[in-house]
Amino acid sequence: MGALVEFDGRLVPCIGRDEPITNKRATGRLQDRADVERLRSADRR
Repeated sequence: MGALVEFDGRLVPCIGRDEPITNKRATGRLQDRADVERLRSADRR
């Protein structure tokens, strides 16, 4: 789930960490699959 972040005095909606991973999985592109693996491996550290 995303969050609202204050930036320059305004609340700006930002996506969370899981949303880009979900989007990359949905595309099925080879580079996106590699990106997901890299992001997930960083989580395991």
